[in-house]
Amino acid sequence: MAANYAVILHLGAHKTGTSVLQKYMRDRPSEMVGYRARMISRTDTNHLIGWGSKVMEEPEMLRNAVMAAGQERMPSAVLKRIPVLRRIAGPQPRTVVVSHENSLGRPVDTDGDSLYPFAEARANALKTSVGMLKPRAVFYLRSQEQFLESYYLQTVHQGSTLRFRQWLETVNLDAASWVPVIEKLAAAFGDDHVVVRDFAEIKQGQNQFIENFLRICDPSLNPSVDYGASRNLSVSARGLEVALATNPYLETAAERKASRVFLQANFNNSTGARPELFSEQEKSQLKQRYGAENQDLLTRFADPVSGTLDLESSRS
Repeated sequence: MAANYAVILHLGAHKTGTSVLQKYMRDRPSEMVGYRARMISRTDTNHLIGWGSKVMEEPEMLRNAVMAAGQERMPSAVLKRIPVLRRIAGPQPRTVVVSHENSLGRPVDTDGDSLYPFAEARANALKTSVGMLKPRAVFYLRSQEQFLESYYLQTVHQGSTLRFRQWLETVNLDAASWVPVIEKLAAAFGDDHVVVRDFAEIKQGQNQFIENFLRICDPSLNPSVDYGASRNLSVSARGLEVALATNPYLETAAERKASRVFLQANFNNSTGARPELFSEQEKSQLKQRYGAENQDLLTRFADPVSGTLDLESSRS
């Protein structure tokens, strides 16, 4: 089935700026109309994809949503069948963006022995759903030591009471390679339809990071972004201790959210020292083990228009 618009599946990884991109596209609808791009909202993709399981159960739901978003006007019959869709005004888009970092499941799972252990089944389900539209799968990498530290802190934000060393017992550091994840995406969508980028691009600045992503979505764009909203803050070392002490007493999602907002406002990593999780020796070992293959992935799956950044120089 031919489509006169491109479909971008922004699949993660977690903790690689997905929230920044989603919030920009949500907050600047007029700019998105100017770029002739539409994003299926985070709320809607959560309903349509979830942790990658919903798209396996009802692949036609995501397919219908993408196809409806690609039309100049959403037909009322489609809206009736899919209540989460909203009517979007404006010209027919050149690009429909589906951005959901949970698409491939959880990055660390006790039932798996690798990063994103269920990526193969989830990627194949996405291909079944929208494969006829020839989507491009976009995935951002982060160096393993940074990724694992950041994702651990997210589990604490969500209510975990495990200390880092306890949590690390659930992670096989010998199987923390990004290669199997990307190869599963390539097997599902084809090498030419997978783009791998480096989260270290964020060091160029948030606006540049967003502009780079928009160019992946539509190489004809020359975007100029001025987005002042700050990206998500993490907790400081003191904030982590406060969270671990209070989490056992939080009973509801609303309480956990209130605690997270309070800690991010008052005990964040811009006002206090970052938590010391991996030792410097452990960080060095992880970089030595995975750095070269990360760079190989960035080179092999570089966006042919935007290219790629050198992993090490962009982190210097």
